Amino acid sequence: MTFNQFIKECRTHEVFKRISIYVVSSWVLIQVLAVLIDPMGLPKKSVSVLLILLLIGFPIYLFLLWKYDIIKPDNPDHPQEQEAAFSKRYHWSTGVIGLICLSLAGYVFQANFFKSLALASLESSEKIAILKFGNNTGRADLDLVGKMAADWIAHGITENKLGQVVSPEVVSDYKQILQNNASVVSLDGVLKDYFKPARIISGNYFLKGDQLLFQASVLDGDMAETLIAFAPIKCDDEEALECIEALKQRILGFLATNENTLLNLQEEPPKYEAFQLLLDAKNNYDDQELYAELLNRSIAADPTFFEPQVLRVGNYYEQGQFKQADSLLKAIPLRYRNNKRQSNLLFLYESLLKGKNDDVYQAVRNEYEITPFDLPTNSSTMVVAMQYVNRPEDVEPIYKELPQKDILLERCVECKNRYYIMGMAYNALDKPEKTIALLAPLMSEVNTSMLRKPLVMAYLQSKQAETLETLLNQDQLRMDRVEYRDLLLFTAQQAQRLNQQPLALRLYEQVVNLGEKEDLQLVKAQYALNAFAKANEVLDAIAIDHEQDSEWLLYWALIASKLKEDVQVTECLKALNALRGPYQFGEIDYRLAQYEAALGNGTRAMDYLQKAIAQGDQYTIDRYNKDPFFATLTLSPQFFKIMNYWKPKP
Repeated sequence: MTFNQFIKECRTHEVFKRISIYVVSSWVLIQVLAVLIDPMGLPKKSVSVLLILLLIGFPIYLFLLWKYDIIKPDNPDHPQEQEAAFSKRYHWSTGVIGLICLSLAGYVFQANFFKSLALASLESSEKIAILKFGNNTGRADLDLVGKMAADWIAHGITENKLGQVVSPEVVSDYKQILQNNASVVSLDGVLKDYFKPARIISGNYFLKGDQLLFQASVLDGDMAETLIAFAPIKCDDEEALECIEALKQRILGFLATNENTLLNLQEEPPKYEAFQLLLDAKNNYDDQELYAELLNRSIAADPTFFEPQVLRVGNYYEQGQFKQADSLLKAIPLRYRNNKRQSNLLFLYESLLKGKNDDVYQAVRNEYEITPFDLPTNSSTMVVAMQYVNRPEDVEPIYKELPQKDILLERCVECKNRYYIMGMAYNALDKPEKTIALLAPLMSEVNTSMLRKPLVMAYLQSKQAETLETLLNQDQLRMDRVEYRDLLLFTAQQAQRLNQQPLALRLYEQVVNLGEKEDLQLVKAQYALNAFAKANEVLDAIAIDHEQDSEWLLYWALIASKLKEDVQVTECLKALNALRGPYQFGEIDYRLAQYEAALGNGTRAMDYLQKAIAQGDQYTIDRYNKDPFFATLTLSPQFFKIMNYWKPKP
């Protein structure tokens, strides 16, 4: 079909008429929208968006026109061969027009949006304009106070690298220059068209009796929205600097914390000094003494700052000082419960202190959904999933949220915890090969027994005795004696649990031979070797340091029972029960379960285990189904229920 024939066919099918309808309608729509932008408060780029949509829609319109209106099968006036030639040329033309329209749409998009995004990053993201503070006191001698306030705030922003400051003097001078060379330019116009700040700080001050009151707010760059209006700050009219410093702290705190409002833990921004101290505390988490000191200093700098208060509660909890943690938790004002995230964190620590592990997991998951990439939150969620509610299947997706490559483990406590829990989870899911692949490459980096324990368990589960032996021999040269004995004892107990008795006995003997002092490690090894009299001598020797220790009392009772010393057994069990009290989280009932299991009283052991887990006990790496005391009980239905106590009921 020739070009002239194609044009003739287009006229026959009224293609040009239909195209003109689309073009005219589009033009009218654009004109109407351009007129209505201001009255309707629409964004200025609405016309550009409409133009892009119309350009993209034009080739789609041509295609639909051909499919539903032009092509008419069995038309006697148009032979099939002629219709096929016309359709081919029509599709080719539609494709060319489509490419042109898409190119134009891309050009419009780039000109209006890519450019504005680049400008936002280059011009707006770091600029903060400070307007002249209005003097509403009626006293000219206080004009200097306004200038001092603006300068003080500008200095704080610059010093702490929170943005590039556009001072009142710069705005005023620029406005004057523009006025001298053109028509009158408004302050809004100078800011929007020339400086393009991301934030604008404005304020005023006035007198109320002998009190000087400052008000300030932060607006967005278009001055269309007030991001925050600070509560009035007052001070004596002779002490204006106190007001200015307090206001500066609030403004800096807001600028430092408002980038992601979802992550903010309080609605009112903290004082910047308090915020900086909190950051210093987080950076020194590995140094517990300094971490606690910096948290206290942050709270002292701003008693309304929520985050350091709740972190201090968490720090006491992690140190096992539950009474202090509970006391500090109750001292946090009830007003914080109006904020959902604050309320969730308070609920988390209340649940921890009550031993409600399912509520703990729910609260931790709520926090994790908000900050999945926060390292401490991610690590804590893994710990709670594995050790509090025994959900190893939940651990790997959490672990994979954060990269671990190229991390220096010696400098990252949370990173070690993540590896440790992930190894535990793989073992619990009967995937020891994954634990080995994860942890074996790290053994040359860290010397702690913590990371070695999941790996040891994986080697035992997969029956890789030679590899395990090599690891333990290497560790003897790299680890200190106490930590190495602890690893040997753990390995022996797990070998015993998995019915690998020759290996277990050999390791227990090694623990005894490595002993330089009398301690509970030695007692456990001697008990496992049936050396009850020797173990009893060690218990007597260390009694003065361990009489309030539930594990020491457990072995005292067990060994006394083996030696048929009934009076000593009674005294021990009485002392063990006397340790019951608040914040005990099932510890005593767990020890009693171990005692009953060792004596072959499976039913009573199960009853105590049920009580222990209901009080908030944890499924740690050597407890419950990993405890050799319960090796003969783990396949029973009741034990299965205990292991799944905190999981949702079907």
